[in-house]
Amino acid sequence: MKYLIAILLVCFCACITWGQTKTIAERLGYPKDAKLVIIHADDLGVSHSENAASIAAMEKGCVSSASIMVPCPWFPEIAAYAQANPAADLGLHITLTSEWKYYKWGPVTAKEKVPGLVNKNGFFYSSVDSVLQNANAAEVEQEIRNQVLRAKQFGMDPTHLDAHMGTALSGLDFFRAYLKVGREFKIPVFIPKLVELPLKYLIIHTAYDDAEMRAVTIDHPDWGAAWRQEDFNFFSSAECTKLLKDNNVYVITWKEIRDKIVRK
Repeated sequence: MKYLIAILLVCFCACITWGQTKTIAERLGYPKDAKLVIIHADDLGVSHSENAASIAAMEKGCVSSASIMVPCPWFPEIAAYAQANPAADLGLHITLTSEWKYYKWGPVTAKEKVPGLVNKNGFFYSSVDSVLQNANAAEVEQEIRNQVLRAKQFGMDPTHLDAHMGTALSGLDFFRAYLKVGREFKIPVFIPKLVELPLKYLIIHTAYDDAEMRAVTIDHPDWGAAWRQEDFNFFSSAECTKLLKDNNVYVITWKEIRDKIVRK
């Protein structure tokens, strides 16, 4: 099943000390050998469809966490939801690219302050390679910080940071900037790591296969509207709930990690 392809292993970049006597599960209040998973929806803020489906999947389905793209047009809608629902596990999907064919956005920082992040039309570049070729670490750090500050301005208290298209992780200097901002605000950050850890991280994309989402993702079948509808359908289903229960899997949140470990 494609849902399992997106499983990544996670570490918390110096926010968690692996040499502790207690396991991560114990520090979060679970049994020592508990199987833990975060079921995480990306790309909130990109469209109303993405927001609505992700909220439904969190409130009625198995999705425990999600992250928001601050530069995107539908950010104010999901930021208002976050402010009205402080218990919701909502982080920031740090956004340094704008990959869709016609649907574009740019930095929250004034463009003249981060010229290396924008193309000739004033939008973020479509590809990670273009960001690596044109931007510098100071610009990346400034934009990441300003996305966090923008979220806080809208009343959010982000539970974590992760990287849209992996751009903030794509170069060593970018990576350092990403970690620096996370530490500055005491927000845990997501980093894929190929080692065996007791916590699994499942990344999905939940949206409705409607006219809005089809327009956003036109000519892009991978990660498109139909793909996102399938993610929503499965992770909102009774089958998913049963699988988790039958396998004694605890679905947890970034908020638990932030509040019980990073900010303790």
